[in-house]
Amino acid sequence: MIDMAQTLADALPEQLPPEPLQELAEIVYAELETRVGNRICEVIPETSTLAFEEAIDAGDEALAHQILEVECPQYKDIVAATLQELIVEVAERFSAPTGR
Repeated sequence: MIDMAQTLADALPEQLPPEPLQELAEIVYAELETRVGNRICEVIPETSTLAFEEAIDAGDEALAHQILEVECPQYKDIVAATLQELIVEVAERFSAPTGR
């Protein structure tokens, strides 16, 4: 499991208080799940996509993991690359001038 709050704290140019950092971490984690899901669905067959979605909806993490291992063995690379992209995006937004 990714400690998103710590990952963000390490990447951001300024320190956020714990509560806003946790809120940001939840938003970024949800976006990570969405982007990774979309990217994985682009590379696995539609029948496997449906089976994966059903496993996730049913809370069967073991089956979802098994489907990923078989149909998308590079899923860990997809997660890592997508996480890095998101962290860069968030850090850039915090570094951008605010126009004040």
